[in-house]
Amino acid sequence: MEASESKGGMEGCVMSNLDDLNSQASVSLQQMNAAANGAKEDEECGLDDPTGLEFPAWWIAPGAISQDCDTIRQLLNEEEFAPDVVALAQDSLRKLEHGEDYKVLKAKVAMVGPAGIAFKVKAEYEVAPNKPVHGLDVVYAFGGGQPLYTVDALRAAVLGAVAAADGY
Repeated sequence: MEASESKGGMEGCVMSNLDDLNSQASVSLQQMNAAANGAKEDEECGLDDPTGLEFPAWWIAPGAISQDCDTIRQLLNEEEFAPDVVALAQDSLRKLEHGEDYKVLKAKVAMVGPAGIAFKVKAEYEVAPNKPVHGLDVVYAFGGGQPLYTVDALRAAVLGAVAAADGY
C-alpha cells in the first residue's frame, strides 16, 4: 500500500511541478511578446534608424572627435541612462513650436556632435483625442552657441545637459 501511495505522491508532485513550469513559461512568453511588440513600435517610429535625421543650420559634424562622440552616444543609450535621455529629449522638445503638446515615451541618442545631441524620439501627441504616437527627430544645442572641439569640453557639456534635464 505504501508503494502506491508514494507513487501517487510522486505523480502529484510531478504534476504540480509541470503546472508551475507551464505557468512560468506562459509569463515568459507574454514578456517576450510584449518586448517584441515594443521593439516593433520602436522600429515603426524610427528609433533605431539614425539615417534621415534633419539637422538645424547650427549642427556641426563631429570631425576629429567623432570616435569620442560615438562613445558618448553609445554610453547614453545604455539602459541606465534611459530616464535621463528621455528627460533631455523632453526638455529639447518643449523648446520647439508645439513641442509642449508631446510627451516623450522613449528616446535614443542618434548622434552626438560638437554643438549638440540629436535624438530619435517616440512621443505621444497629447492634445489629440486618441493621443497618437509619432516618431520625431529632436536636437539639443549645447549652451553658449560655440562648438566644443575638445573631448573634455564635450563630456562636460553632455554631463551638464543630462544633469539639467534630470530635474524635468
